[in-house]
Amino acid sequence: MDNFKAIYMILDGLEKAMDSIEVDVDFISPEKLDISQNRWANIMVMLADSGYIKGISGMKILINKVDMHREIFPEDLQITLKGLEYLKENNQMQKIGVALKTAVGFVSSVAGVI
Repeated sequence: MDNFKAIYMILDGLEKAMDSIEVDVDFISPEKLDISQNRWANIMVMLADSGYIKGISGMKILINKVDMHREIFPEDLQITLKGLEYLKENNQMQKIGVALKTAVGFVSSVAGVI
């Protein structure tokens, strides 16, 4: 999965969870997003460092014979105002992109007729 798609899905999921008392992070798990545990942890750290989310208590490197990966321990994971603004701007850009593709398709079809 594309990094920005994963970011959008994480922020969108956290925005939808704002009505819940506790956030179940399974809906934004690496497995649900089809990304590695390490990529997920790195994205979560980037989102927290950039101010888009809060509630990551720490990072721990777990080492076992099969795998070495980072693990994040969310505590009261929440989207921030900055994260909400990102979602709004991203959604508006998607709508503009769809409108532009439609307009280009229309112009191309009209130009083909002439």
